[in-house]
Amino acid sequence: MSEALSWGYQELIGLARDKSKESRAELITAITDLYTGDNQRLTPGDRTQMCNIIKSLIHEVEVTVRQAVAEHLAGDDKVPGDLIRTLANEHIDVAFPILVNCQALQDPDLLEIIQYRTMEHQLAIAMRPRLSEDVSHALVETGNEDVITKLLDNETACIADHTLERLVDESHHIERFHEPLARRYDLPQHLVKKLYWVVSAALREHIVQRFEIDPTELDDTIDDAVHDIFDDRHDADETKANTNPHLLLGYLNAGKIPLFVDLFGQLTGLRSRLVRRILFESGGEGLAMACKSIGLDKHSFITIFIKVRQGRLGDKQVDPNELSGAATFYDELTEASARKVIARWRKDPEYLNTLRLIEEHERSPE
Repeated sequence: MSEALSWGYQELIGLARDKSKESRAELITAITDLYTGDNQRLTPGDRTQMCNIIKSLIHEVEVTVRQAVAEHLAGDDKVPGDLIRTLANEHIDVAFPILVNCQALQDPDLLEIIQYRTMEHQLAIAMRPRLSEDVSHALVETGNEDVITKLLDNETACIADHTLERLVDESHHIERFHEPLARRYDLPQHLVKKLYWVVSAALREHIVQRFEIDPTELDDTIDDAVHDIFDDRHDADETKANTNPHLLLGYLNAGKIPLFVDLFGQLTGLRSRLVRRILFESGGEGLAMACKSIGLDKHSFITIFIKVRQGRLGDKQVDPNELSGAATFYDELTEASARKVIARWRKDPEYLNTLRLIEEHERSPE
């Protein structure tokens, strides 16, 4: 047998039962030497015997000794898996260095510990470097805000997009998720924007409830701030400056409806789905509002109104009363009021939806 195994089992048991400081220090040295001593001279049989000795002793000694052993072994990825699992399932004072640092623990081990051990064990796992998506998802499944926040603070943890999306959705009513989510470099762009609306809506509710301020003006301010971040307004303004009504009407006259809808959406800043809705809804008030907001003259508005109602082949009848009412409505509109309404329609639906969720949450009983 190699020199590393020169300690006798009974001798180690004796040290374990002796509570003096000297014996405790000697026992720590002996146990860690059994594994971390002259590793190059250890045969497979030696390794098995070492593991069995440490596992037999681990419950015989006090916590401070087990802590010291765990700290010694946590950085060694060659420690046998069953020994590491034994230490990882110990009291958190012992398990902590293993859970945080020992790479010998595999995902199945971590998933089992997350499911069956304590919140403290979950918190320690959330601090591990380079967590897999599966382990991160399991930590989120615990529903514990402390554990999830610790996970989000772990920059090296891999978190799947669908898990991040769930957390962004939950941040509607869990404010403490806002900051760590915002710091994540791996947050997809569409979730970054969604998170900004969540944070903005929460801030809006806080301000409206505590200060005398016009909610409409505040919404506009928040809207401008968020769109500035993503350069949406800059892009829309640049398109608007470089486009004229003739091109818009040219697409329509040529029957290029998808191009017409896309350009009209760029000019107004409205989404394609909303553009199609206001183009074909009865009355024409929405279309009048959109045309007036981008400075289209009355002739252009009426041309668009008639064209979209006549259909692709131009064989459908236009209700003269509807046309007259829409034209009157257009005349009575000011460009400033039209722009204000369109700005409200342009409001990101994530923001409006978040406001609704917050209001519903505040009305619901605790």
